Amino acid sequence: MKKAIKLTALSLATLSFATIGLTACDLLPGTGVETKEPEVNPEYVYNGTHIYTAPDTDEYLVKNGKTEYALVIPETTTYEEGVAVSEFTHLFKKATKIDLTVYTDDQVTDASKGKYISLGRTTLLEDSDIKVDYNELDQDGHKIVTKDDDIYLCGGMDTGTVFAVYTFMNLTFNYETYTYNTTVIEETWEKKLKAYDVLDIPDFKTRAHSSDITTYVHASDYDINMYPWRLRYRGKEATRGMYYMRVHEVLDDFTSGSSASTNARRWFPESLYKDAEGHPDTYHPSWFSTNGGEQLCFSARGDAAEYEAMVDLAFRKVESHLKYYTPAKAPNANIITLTHEDNVQYCTCEKCVEISKYYGNSQAAVQILFMNDLAERVDALLNANKDKEWYREDFKLLFFAYNHNYTPPAKYDPVKKEYVPIDDEIICHDRLIAWFATNINGQIGFDEGLNAAQIGVLKGWGAVAKNIQFWSYNANFRNYMFGGTEWAGQYATDEMYGFFCNQSDLSWFTQMQDHNDCPNTAWAHLNVYLDSKKSWNTSLKTMDLVKEYMEAVYKEGADAMYQMWLSERLYRRGTLIEELQLVSNGDGGVELSKVEYWPLGMLQGWIGLADQALEAVEIYKESDPELYDQICRNIEIEAVGKMYILMELHRNTLSKEDRQAYVERLQHDMQWLDISSMWVKTKSIAFADWLAEISK
Repeated sequence: MKKAIKLTALSLATLSFATIGLTACDLLPGTGVETKEPEVNPEYVYNGTHIYTAPDTDEYLVKNGKTEYALVIPETTTYEEGVAVSEFTHLFKKATKIDLTVYTDDQVTDASKGKYISLGRTTLLEDSDIKVDYNELDQDGHKIVTKDDDIYLCGGMDTGTVFAVYTFMNLTFNYETYTYNTTVIEETWEKKLKAYDVLDIPDFKTRAHSSDITTYVHASDYDINMYPWRLRYRGKEATRGMYYMRVHEVLDDFTSGSSASTNARRWFPESLYKDAEGHPDTYHPSWFSTNGGEQLCFSARGDAAEYEAMVDLAFRKVESHLKYYTPAKAPNANIITLTHEDNVQYCTCEKCVEISKYYGNSQAAVQILFMNDLAERVDALLNANKDKEWYREDFKLLFFAYNHNYTPPAKYDPVKKEYVPIDDEIICHDRLIAWFATNINGQIGFDEGLNAAQIGVLKGWGAVAKNIQFWSYNANFRNYMFGGTEWAGQYATDEMYGFFCNQSDLSWFTQMQDHNDCPNTAWAHLNVYLDSKKSWNTSLKTMDLVKEYMEAVYKEGADAMYQMWLSERLYRRGTLIEELQLVSNGDGGVELSKVEYWPLGMLQGWIGLADQALEAVEIYKESDPELYDQICRNIEIEAVGKMYILMELHRNTLSKEDRQAYVERLQHDMQWLDISSMWVKTKSIAFADWLAEISK
């Protein structure tokens, strides 16, 4: 691959592949350039189940703006089934202008008496002889089948029925949701009935996100409220903690402080167990790290009695929480986490060091041994109480496999040509989950540099842990606006999703721009779209998805916006990463906010491309003002990100007139786009405060 030359003062006219020093063949798969497909390592390909058979029949679903079909739903519906019904009728009307008649299955007992669309586990489905393997579908997978003149949609669980609605609408009316304000669906007066034979199962069984797309809610806007569901997450609750029991500080006191993850302080609060004067009866200093930080010593300094007391207290907490948070009270809470605090002040006592060294300098080994002992007791408890109302068959305990717990207690066996556990004692109990935080940099090859090293680390975890969940990063938490290795360009590494899913298909969580209750910039919405699509189906190609997104979100402005995105992507790889070696870990910790990294002319060129896009969509200004405003908002929010960098770094070198022009444009955008509360530096400064400061 050619090495990129460093960008200097780019103007709008000079933004091209040649300027950057890369050709379309280098980095543009799927753009029409004929290149030989490289051989793909089978480890990077996950063979999922995505069967979308739906040829037209001679019959009609909709004809002359009318339909003979009615929707049939279960007599009693759950919340999720209610979402499915609402979304089906809403999207069907968007496409056809038809208000579907809805019956409950106690009103329709014979499918031969009419034409029906059965949604969920109806009696019509039960009587149809259609075979549904609910175990295969798991929670979110679904099936769509045409039998005779009726259509049946059903999920493995009720959430899967919601997702079946979106698959049906996509196959029938070319439906897709791209952003919180951009849903595309074909409007038609006539549509053939299709012979559906669809089986769609997500590659990652569960997919979750941080709160950026759940907090952006307008109570009066139905489509925005449905945005998380339409991304095939489990609605607004699909955050990292939706499956976790809260852990309370005080045993049997469920009003005491609690949290669902990053919660060592909740299991063993220092206020109770490290306070000799205030709580002498519960004073156990050996339970805590020699380095503080509310971290724990999972070896209890090697003191057998103290270790037993520590495991016993943890077990009693699990037991009490199981009995309090019953499946009826907390149906999703099938996991309890015992996770270290977010710092590296782990214990370095003699016993912890001894264990770590024996297990290949794996600090994680210390906690795994503790968690195995705890899991054995929890497993015995559950097996002895299968008849109790608090019993949970699939209950798991989870620990973090990141930070000081990053290195697995495994080694590479050159004879077997695979990673193996250092000994059998360190193999994780079946009730344990290791939550692995990835450091993948998607702007370089999947098997290059730090990425290649991480492949080995993850294979090592696969040798010791049957159950692995993944935590990925998609934001620069030092400064959202500058991006980093966790920028939209990361998804150029198509192999990443397939490789991780082959290691474990349990769960994919992506931490994005947290705590923003408004639109985001720095390609955040594109990131959300790509992550949601590729965590569902890892075989989808990034560049194809990007092109589709651009055309849907920016319409006639797509070419200019694609050039902006592509130019930034190539610059980040060619200059920031390859030339300047600004490769960070998953938390985006490299400081990118330096003048020398962001030439003024380049930023002005990118803003100029946004202006080009705005000009291109003026054709909608008179004919469709609502659509025009929507597209302009989508374009301008990306211009805001570029103007932020420009004003943050270059405002003192601008002329008074130019500086004032940018300030006025940003002030207008803040009100128009409703982004005054948008965080530009994580939880430390909001856009309105920043703008007020730089406007002085």
